[in-house]
Amino acid sequence: MAMRSDYRGLGFDPVPGAAEAVIAASTRCTRTATEAEDAMPAVRTAATVPRGDWTGPAADAYGGHLARAEPALEKTSRSMRAAADILDSWAGAVLANRRRAEELDRRALLLRRAVRDAEDEVERATTDSQFSGDPGAGTGIVRAEACLHAQRRELDSVINSAHALGNDHRATAEAVAERLRLLGDGDLDAATRVPTRAERFVSLTRTLGSSSALAVDLSSAILRGGTPSTPSPGAAAAFAGALGGQARSGR
Repeated sequence: MAMRSDYRGLGFDPVPGAAEAVIAASTRCTRTATEAEDAMPAVRTAATVPRGDWTGPAADAYGGHLARAEPALEKTSRSMRAAADILDSWAGAVLANRRRAEELDRRALLLRRAVRDAEDEVERATTDSQFSGDPGAGTGIVRAEACLHAQRRELDSVINSAHALGNDHRATAEAVAERLRLLGDGDLDAATRVPTRAERFVSLTRTLGSSSALAVDLSSAILRGGTPSTPSPGAAAAFAGALGGQARSGR
């Protein structure tokens, strides 16, 4: 589904984010999980192969490394599948919110035209009243103004609905980001627990500007298991954009 570049009716984009980017990230997580699972039998076999006369610190270190490798691969698989589930859920939310935003945008466009038509009608009624000399002509102005006010109220209602949708979208995005942060910290149980609506709105108080740091955490703590390093600006921006936020470099 192509991402909308503008919302001429609403005047703003209430649901930033690209579902396609989220789905692609989920696919990569699933692929990594599968690769980790496929590697387990080979690691298990290597750990049980007799080493013959090879003894000493190096042999012990080798055996210890293999003993730790399989649990590490299993943890990686679980974490990446959990990340894929979280991202799949977010992609669905982005798509649903975007459909709702586009519906509101279509209504707003129609209402903006209706407001312009009503404004023209008020101007015509006012002009007719000024030149007709008919005392009753003022009634037409009242009717035209009442119609204009009604159209403006309906447009305001649609705009307010779009703002409410945007608030909910950002709260959900921050909740997704928090679950992924927990996953990067190794807290699988907390990461896979779906937050309540109240918790999502509490999380809205945090900024999505930390999405670039999230990309670092995911890539280092889950994919490589090493110390976080600075990713390329493009990678950070792409991942942050997928979450519906904006990566801010240098901040």
